[in-house]
Amino acid sequence: MSRIDQVVIYVQTVQNRKRVVDIVAKSDNVRNADITEISNWLAGNDSQTYIQFDRENIFFHPLPYGDFALGIINHPDNNFSTSSTSTVSSLNLSQKFFVRVLIISPSVFFQFANNPIAIYDKLNRDQKLNFIAKPPAKLNPLETPPDKTICNTEILKRIVNEIGAVTISRLFQSLLDSVCTIFCPHNLMPPTLILNGIFNLLPVRFRTELTFSTAAFLSSDNPFQAVGFSGDSKSAIKLANDSGASLIDFEKFRHYRKIPQNIHLDQWSQLIFSVLSNRDFAFWEYQIKSDAESNYDETVEFIDWRELNDLAIIWRRDYPKKPIIHNTNSAKTVESAEKELKQSIAAVEKLLADSKRKPAG
Repeated sequence: MSRIDQVVIYVQTVQNRKRVVDIVAKSDNVRNADITEISNWLAGNDSQTYIQFDRENIFFHPLPYGDFALGIINHPDNNFSTSSTSTVSSLNLSQKFFVRVLIISPSVFFQFANNPIAIYDKLNRDQKLNFIAKPPAKLNPLETPPDKTICNTEILKRIVNEIGAVTISRLFQSLLDSVCTIFCPHNLMPPTLILNGIFNLLPVRFRTELTFSTAAFLSSDNPFQAVGFSGDSKSAIKLANDSGASLIDFEKFRHYRKIPQNIHLDQWSQLIFSVLSNRDFAFWEYQIKSDAESNYDETVEFIDWRELNDLAIIWRRDYPKKPIIHNTNSAKTVESAEKELKQSIAAVEKLLADSKRKPAG
């Protein structure tokens, strides 16, 4: 079982838009330094802090001593609206909310292939992330079986069908280029689905560096690489301008089948576009798994995303020349396919040899 510590924090907005943060409960093994870090994020007195309270609102960020924080914002008005409109505004005096923060160690994180969305989905399925309406009397660690899925090709198929290869590769390029990218999904599309796709498009060793929020939990004190926003285009543009973030509106790229000429993609984003547009999911799964087996080292403290472009050049040498056998019925491996091929060649050579020994006529 995977053991995950947790903290519950109560946030209130007071005069001059300042926020008061109270730690109302925590499990036993949470470091004080980590609590201080999380409290500073939530108490940042930035007047340009925006939160979408009517959406599924989670955030993810590394912690100072090597653990990871996965936060879930609970608000009394949460109903996870699926309408085309959404409320986003600076924090005001009426806003009071609880935040549950999961403290995930590197070893537990690796048990979920370094994918925080996989952890969140698993705990939701296990019904262990109940809504917080009042401070809990006691807070125990959460326990759940690990999910070691390194590459979920079903997620990749879904995002290609619903978003398209152009949009995904353009979003990825913005994540590589920008300090912060606000992405606007189509209506009814959960940002967690998009982020899950992004994590499955990253080698396992690179996933720890992607910070995110699913519902515009955004401020200068809370820097995230990827920020989801569900709302109208004008509000999205204003939010990006106010925060200095890049903006990727999925609606803009919805009908593209090829990369527009005015859009530059680096090697990694180009590779993603090629794989997704050609639906070479078996190739991608093979590469992600091979990289995890041969290159992962959880003691490495920092991964440079720019190295992805070098990795893309190496992977392109195998694509599409190297055949990937992907048959769920027979569960053939590359090794078994090569063995069968050698056996077939030997059989043909034997027939040719026999035919030469037979007398003519």
